[in-house]
Amino acid sequence: MSLRSALRWIASGLGHAAACGLFMGPIQRAAEAEPSPPAAAAGVQRAAVARDQHPARPVLERAQEVLAGMEGEIRDYTATLVKRERHQDTLGDPQRVAIKVRHKPFSAYVNFERSDNARVVELIYIDGKNVQDDGPHMFVHSNIFRWRTLMLNVNGKLAMAGERRPVTDLGILNLGRWMLRDAEQDLQHADCEVRWLKDAKVEGRASTCVQTVRSVRREGVAFHKTRYFIDDQLAVPIRFEAYDWPAAAGAEPELVEEYTYHDLRVNVGLGDRDFDYRNPAYGFPRSVKW
Repeated sequence: MSLRSALRWIASGLGHAAACGLFMGPIQRAAEAEPSPPAAAAGVQRAAVARDQHPARPVLERAQEVLAGMEGEIRDYTATLVKRERHQDTLGDPQRVAIKVRHKPFSAYVNFERSDNARVVELIYIDGKNVQDDGPHMFVHSNIFRWRTLMLNVNGKLAMAGERRPVTDLGILNLGRWMLRDAEQDLQHADCEVRWLKDAKVEGRASTCVQTVRSVRREGVAFHKTRYFIDDQLAVPIRFEAYDWPAAAGAEPELVEEYTYHDLRVNVGLGDRDFDYRNPAYGFPRSVKW
């Protein structure tokens, strides 16, 4: 196998490695008109587009609280990430990967041995390290080059082949940032509907789901519907779902991407050794190929 063919095979492997029993809370819609009389029977609340009355305002505030808590109290964690992504109109099968994440500096170790990926075994990324002229790189342990650890650009074609998001988007802190970003965008328009779904369950864990549906497709708004699940005990986001715009009027929106963090254990004391490819507990070859 040529080097180029092998790298393409590894990239394909990276691409493939990548419930609610709910109490439906009241709907909140933004409208340009003044609030209409209460519609208690329908469980509907209408709000003016003013920022302090907008239904996205509580979402923004909750995202700020969640982010502040994670940034102030969570140093690191381990988890099993189950991800599902759509590529070229095809929704892939769920992929399970074991992860270790440290927040400062942002560092990630990802192990694919529990998934059905036959090409990629492990990868490590550390923010601010291994930066070349073309951008930051990550260590990749593959089943192709068993004798050599590869260094791949995290945003390069090889690393992103078949992937919706780079490794730098990994983690619960990023989910909180996405939630904040989406709420800030929704506050700019009067066409979103927000539902707070109480007693949601994520793998048996009590959670609150914040669902936002946008009725108007516009530039910069990526998804028709998003759902953020906040763990009630840990007060962190543990699941994210994003749905595309319906293909036709009345059609159901299709799932685009879904990320769930299972078995979350926070502040376990991860150190530099956990993000060192020379860690004897890992399988990275000692020889490194840039």
